[in-house]
Amino acid sequence: MLNVVTQAVKNDKKLDPQKLIDGFALVANVCYNLVEFRRFQNVKTLMFCLRAAVGATIAVDSIYEPGLFNAKAKKPPINVKKCLQILQNFTDAPVTNLISALKYNCKEAAQSRFFAES
Repeated sequence: MLNVVTQAVKNDKKLDPQKLIDGFALVANVCYNLVEFRRFQNVKTLMFCLRAAVGATIAVDSIYEPGLFNAKAKKPPINVKKCLQILQNFTDAPVTNLISALKYNCKEAAQSRFFAES
């Protein structure tokens, strides 16, 4: 799905990539905040929020030109350091697969300083 979205944005000249970035970033940030502040008690709901947030983060990274994990990105739409802290501090269920999804599906994430700190 993420590859289709990325290709559609790159190939469609009428589509505004900034609007798509803003939309996915909004989804990611809201979902991360729902988990961080424990708006839900059900672990399955929190895991759904984390999966949606990680998917939206990967989508934003593929469309956002410098990449979320690029040190040259001036003000990325998603605070990836905070998001990684939320994922790493989530102890109710295993999230290593979500961290790996971010690390290996985002541009420059594997070499990023954010993963080196963890």
